[in-house]
Amino acid sequence: ISKDKLINAKYCDQFAHVTWPDGTIRHVYVTSEFHRDYERRMRALLEKTKAR
Repeated sequence: ISKDKLINAKYCDQFAHVTWPDGTIRHVYVTSEFHRDYERRMRALLEKTKAR
């Protein structure tokens, strides 16, 4: 589900963004829950790598 929202260019660098395969830049909204889950998964992977 996508909701397009215009963001003033002077604040563009303050938003997380990704580059789509067609070269366009899309801003993304990262919720606290998503960030915590990502951090948890990254820490688990780093621990696995250290254990090797």
